[in-house]
Amino acid sequence: MAEHASDELLQLRAMVAELAGINEIVAAVSGKLAIQQITEILIDKSLRHLQASQGALYLLTEGGTPSEGPALVRDRVPVAPDLPSHLTTFVRRTSKQDRDLPLHLNRNLAAWILKNKRLLVINSPDRDTPLMDVDLPSIGIRTLLAAPLRIGTRVIGLLAAFNKSGTEGFTKQDERFLGILGTQCAQAIEAARLYEEEKRLGILRQDLQQAREIQQRFLPQGGGGVDETMICGFNLPAREVGGDFYEIRPLADGRVFVSVGDVCGKGMPAALLMSNVVAIQHSHLSRGADFSLLRLVENINTVLCHFMSPGQFVCGIFAVYEPARRLPAMPRIRRVAP
Repeated sequence: MAEHASDELLQLRAMVAELAGINEIVAAVSGKLAIQQITEILIDKSLRHLQASQGALYLLTEGGTPSEGPALVRDRVPVAPDLPSHLTTFVRRTSKQDRDLPLHLNRNLAAWILKNKRLLVINSPDRDTPLMDVDLPSIGIRTLLAAPLRIGTRVIGLLAAFNKSGTEGFTKQDERFLGILGTQCAQAIEAARLYEEEKRLGILRQDLQQAREIQQRFLPQGGGGVDETMICGFNLPAREVGGDFYEIRPLADGRVFVSVGDVCGKGMPAALLMSNVVAIQHSHLSRGADFSLLRLVENINTVLCHFMSPGQFVCGIFAVYEPARRLPAMPRIRRVAP
């Protein structure tokens, strides 16, 4: 009876220690931390609890890659030929004798977890291993425990520990600990990823707003007129920035330079070409009496031919309005169809 009670007490203490460890880790990663910080906490505390010499956290990504920390080793490779995801690997070693985990192990381990969506434990790699084409003993792996990072039915990565101290291997308590930890911390990792993505989008929106303000300053503010003629313009791009442009500029001899144009396409590529056209216009208009409408158009065409890709073009009207005659003068230009 006393022996049975002693066993139950040991089990109870182990469960309390396990829950305390999980709560400590979950509490540590529950704040607004970067993915790099979360992975460091997860790996460090998991290795300490499991008494393993090496740990790795693998994140599956479609595009963006989390930031890399100085204490982490990272690689990014396709998981498998038939899977669109990529594998971002964070590895922290606790023993100088441990080898780097080879890429083929990363791919095979991630592919197995994605397919089976459950814990993987290997305590006898020389006798039985479900990982195909991987000789674990030859790369220094004695024991392995890996748990999927799951959000609902979706696997976003996995947490793995290697080479538990002693000869016993990973226990059922270790499996339960890493399984619960993977489920709990997947939410924190996903929240951190979304938070970082939102920060990147915020910076991008701010940059685009600044680009819009700069582009609007390229264009005339208000209109102009001579005699009884009033000339006005207004620009409202479909996106934050665009390729539309116009100019209204009185010349020294009483005439008025007017241009209206559009760069093929929308958004930032069109805006960059538009800024070149406007810059060339301003340069020629600053020449005063030496201004030549024909030289302006020739210069715009020459410069844009060096920058534009096949299929890009600029359509525009460049004219000088003569108030005395109430007629515009413009060069005869035609656009060759792309």
